Amino acid sequence: DIRMPGMDGRSFAARLRDIDPDLPIIFITGHGDVQQAVEAMKQGAHDFLTKPFGAQRLLDSVAGALQRRATALKAQRVRAGAQDEEAFIELCGSSPAILAVRERIRRIAALDRDVLLLGEPGSGKYAAARTIHASGRRRAGPFISFDCAGEPAIIAEFLFGDNVADLRRRSALAAAEAGTLYMENLHRLDSGAQERLLRGLETGALPWGDGRNATCDVRVIAAFPEEAGADSGLRGDLYWRLAAHAITLPPLRDRGSDAAELFAQAFADARLRARLPPAEIPTFVFDALASRTWPGNAPELIAFAESCALDPQQASGADKPQSLHERMDRIEKALLRETLQAVGGDVRKAIEALRIPRKTFYDKVTRHGLDLGEYRDRRGH
Repeated sequence: DIRMPGMDGRSFAARLRDIDPDLPIIFITGHGDVQQAVEAMKQGAHDFLTKPFGAQRLLDSVAGALQRRATALKAQRVRAGAQDEEAFIELCGSSPAILAVRERIRRIAALDRDVLLLGEPGSGKYAAARTIHASGRRRAGPFISFDCAGEPAIIAEFLFGDNVADLRRRSALAAAEAGTLYMENLHRLDSGAQERLLRGLETGALPWGDGRNATCDVRVIAAFPEEAGADSGLRGDLYWRLAAHAITLPPLRDRGSDAAELFAQAFADARLRARLPPAEIPTFVFDALASRTWPGNAPELIAFAESCALDPQQASGADKPQSLHERMDRIEKALLRETLQAVGGDVRKAIEALRIPRKTFYDKVTRHGLDLGEYRDRRGH
């Protein structure tokens, strides 16, 4: 509204634009005139409504603003290099495990250092790499994905630009110049290629063919298919350069209620893309989610959510409705696992967080078949 106590509408709109210049703003006033409308439009207002106005007039204006907002958000994601929107679902959730990962990603992104991502397939390594790139100073540069698995000579040709007349035509390193090179299966590179890559990262230059040097201004984000240590197949010096800034992505089974959040988001997104009306998710489907270990992690869950969204029979067949005792049992097990993951398997901290007697804690751990050592091993970096 143009006239408000404390701060008028124009000042409020200016504050909003400081926060987000792409936010569509609709001005409403009972004291408007042509000049005010012109000034508001100059300041980027989406629309200007003079009271009294009909309900449909307001609805049409809001609908247009929402469409404009959706377009602006999509443009923001493209500018940030985040075209793969679905991949970012993997990092959603509110469990302590994924909150810690997102905080570490935020801190590491600002450092502009090479990064090592560890975790199972589907745990979110690609999404983490895209987020790091989009949040760092190289976000305006390219994001190039490169898989090092394959014939060593061919991999070297595409990675370094060997045996081609034009280095920039086929070199992944050149294509990622001033940006990020996401390298899967880096440990599969042979020792010579690893040394060459390391020297390029250290010196900012790569020797090529006839003695010329190519610049090497890239941020490398390496990903291993599973958690690995210094004996992963990488040269020690290359491993420790990357491991100085390592992130371990937890599997979905150790993220507690995140499975339900991810399912709900993927379910709603799939309905929206298919132009289907919103639909409620049966309670017993969430019970089924808690019972699964999701070996395929987020991609497996997202695929299941999409099939349920398109065919409700998939959801109804997910699991049979359970008794209250069975539901509480599943919730208790999920809570134990989430707490153990959050405290790195520290029994004392887990007991304090759950506020239960020590004997009760061990009884429940035994009854649910939980291995405390597994959570100590998953402490992360």
